[in-house]
Amino acid sequence: MSEHHDGRFRLRVLGPPDLRAPDGRRVGSVLSQPKRLGLLTYLALDPGPVSRESVLATFWPDADEARARNALSQALFHLRRALGEDVVQSVEGDRLWVSPDRLQCDVTDLLAGGASVSGDAGELLEGWHADEAALREWLEAQRARVRTRDAQTPTPGPAEVAQTPTPGLAEVLPTSHRHTLPLRWVAAAAVLRSCRSARRPSASWQDRRARISPCSCRG
Repeated sequence: MSEHHDGRFRLRVLGPPDLRAPDGRRVGSVLSQPKRLGLLTYLALDPGPVSRESVLATFWPDADEARARNALSQALFHLRRALGEDVVQSVEGDRLWVSPDRLQCDVTDLLAGGASVSGDAGELLEGWHADEAALREWLEAQRARVRTRDAQTPTPGPAEVAQTPTPGLAEVLPTSHRHTLPLRWVAAAAVLRSCRSARRPSASWQDRRARISPCSCRG
């Protein structure tokens, strides 16, 4: 993965999880620990600060309060050691928040409408398992949000396809090679321009070129 010039960490949780530092380094100390990864994702996907009580009830529901708070403190300590002090922040007294200025998450971008899911993107936190019932419920709810958001992404209809610009000869070939083209390629470019002006869907450049017979346009 290439270096990130905006200085943010990158969290990918669609499909197999991945976490990268701004310099592209894989942050294995978080990825190898399910609770740390789950906690970071949990905080990253919430649009606002989350109370520690909510985190404790979701991640350590069966532990007594002292043990649960100690476990959360340890998880936060390791996250801050791996990511720095300003990624997972303590705000508004007893609340936790992941700063979007320091961590970019693919699902957060998706739910905000700034991205789309490819067909092979995979499930949210693929391969990640939660033992606690409350955590499993949260995970299923987040997966449902992703599926719903993906289903709402419009598919281009005939009108949109017809208005999509078709690349002409200038866009397809380098400038240095245009003067060497055979006439059948020039004819193919004319067909593409004709399709564009009629505003009807056209096939790819390769398909149109293949349909021009060398016998009818010799070059």
